[in-house]
Amino acid sequence: MFALLKNLLKFVFYLLLFIFLLVTLVPYFFSLKNKELSTTEKPYDNSAYLIRDEFFMHYRTFHPEKVKHKIILLPGFSGSTFSYHHMFDSLVSNQCMVVAVDIPPFGFSVKNNDLHYTDTLILTIIRQIMNQTDSSLKSEQPWIIAGHSLGVNYVAKMVSRYPDLFTKQVYIDGYYFGNPKSNWNKFALYPPLMKGADVLLEKYYLSEEKFAELLESAYGRKATAEEVSAYKKPFEYAQSGSSVFKWASADPCVEVNPDIVYKKPTLVIWGRNDTWVPFNEEDFNIKAFDAITFKMIDSAGHIPQETHPKEVSEILINFIRN
Repeated sequence: MFALLKNLLKFVFYLLLFIFLLVTLVPYFFSLKNKELSTTEKPYDNSAYLIRDEFFMHYRTFHPEKVKHKIILLPGFSGSTFSYHHMFDSLVSNQCMVVAVDIPPFGFSVKNNDLHYTDTLILTIIRQIMNQTDSSLKSEQPWIIAGHSLGVNYVAKMVSRYPDLFTKQVYIDGYYFGNPKSNWNKFALYPPLMKGADVLLEKYYLSEEKFAELLESAYGRKATAEEVSAYKKPFEYAQSGSSVFKWASADPCVEVNPDIVYKKPTLVIWGRNDTWVPFNEEDFNIKAFDAITFKMIDSAGHIPQETHPKEVSEILINFIRN
């Protein structure tokens, strides 16, 4: 019996060793062809970049003839400024200066796994983009800040860190909890794992079929060719997979301050059929807010601003005006 157990343990050991070597070595047998993303890229006519050393953030601005309100839009995980593309015209026509940003390493913002994607740096650059906009407008008027899904977390952190900059905040299908510190996220920095992420993305996941499936799950309906292309394009650059791992490994440095967040007039919009982040009133703690407007969008999934833009725009504009 002892000899059988010893042989079994030896077999398990060699099997695990083989799997470890396989995972460690196989990614390096693949050559990758995706090109590096740079600030020379102009994905949109109004694309701009704020550059800080090797770190850069892509953003777009939309100017009304007369500025009565200012709003900054933050996308969710793997999203970009495209996430709000249906809403730009209606916001501008209602005298809103709109700034939409790509949170690094997503969209057309920097993708470099040698960098540190700390929330401190990301929030600082968002603040600098806002400063540049204010300087061009010669305006000290406060802002409204809106975020979708993962972007909600950055909304809460921006409001906590710069409370005097914002009069109102908007949460769309996302919770505002900070990510707890964990030593497990450092596992994401294992070089073969990061290399493997780039290989899997480029060789397997970077296809229209895969992105169509992903978007259908998020939208709750089939995605159009334009939508598939818009979400796929930002991932067609080198280190798109590994930089996400590097971003995920960063410990949060900026804490959400509930005393500040709960006092801001708040709009919450949620898709009733959101299967990615289903709404839970207890988790969101709606009763803790001093002034909150909650709107559930019937038949909408995880990205209501794309699938139900007219309803979301009307709700948002009424909130901004009032």
